Amino acid sequence: MIARETIRLRRLAGASPSEWTADPIFQTCSFTNVKRSHDRVTALLMAEFYTDHQCIHPSPEALLNAAIFRYHGTIASARAHGWTNAWDSTARQRMIDTNAARMALGNVFTSAYIIPSCGDPRPKREVVADIIDSIWSIAEQVVSSTTSWQVLCDRLKIAWGVGSFMAKEMLLDYFLICGWEPDDWQTWTPVGPGARRGAAIVKHSAMVSMSERNALGIIRELYAGHHEYWPATYVKLDLTDIQFQLCEFAKYVKVQNGAGRPRRKFRPTIDDVTYQGSAGA
Repeated sequence: MIARETIRLRRLAGASPSEWTADPIFQTCSFTNVKRSHDRVTALLMAEFYTDHQCIHPSPEALLNAAIFRYHGTIASARAHGWTNAWDSTARQRMIDTNAARMALGNVFTSAYIIPSCGDPRPKREVVADIIDSIWSIAEQVVSSTTSWQVLCDRLKIAWGVGSFMAKEMLLDYFLICGWEPDDWQTWTPVGPGARRGAAIVKHSAMVSMSERNALGIIRELYAGHHEYWPATYVKLDLTDIQFQLCEFAKYVKVQNGAGRPRRKFRPTIDDVTYQGSAGA
């Protein structure tokens, strides 16, 4: 994590790509930044949409837009759809029509992770519209019901087409839009399969099977002692940062051991706005 954040800071300071790192794995493979808010798409969403549409928690509108943006997953799609003030049949059809028109330009959904089709054979643009319908139908109830993001995740998964991963993705953006931290922000985080593999390496020096509960315990231990290792001048860490980076750590070790490569190769990107991203993001 220190090596990864150092790359970001060197890039931010204007160093050339050859000066960011001497690590051949970081030079060739794509890894997310330590802070999700520094990654390219999130930083651009903040700059172009979230800052101008700050909402006060609880906000169904904020959750709606987090859902629309993350179920497409690219900044190009976010720009095409823009900010949505409310969801109705007109907004739904506009989203479907926009996606249909954009299909000629290529895939309108991200390749960074799998957007669910839920076993539905219809075009994905129609399936995603149904998912947004389901999310919007419970949005007000979900965001108004609790101050725990563990509970928020569980209740959001009631919506059709929403699993643990997408619930986490939407809520992290929701927190950014609202500038709000739930009560259990520094004590709980959803732990995906990649982070469980990373936690197993930390605990057992091997990618053995590990439960989400045990992995969360290791994440809490790492977070409790992070001040001993993490430079005080570097960005402030949250519990969920360690969860994300355990997943990246597992990818790094996999490459280091010659057991595979991350899905994406590192390619430096330049956007029309200044953001605080770094190598691989």
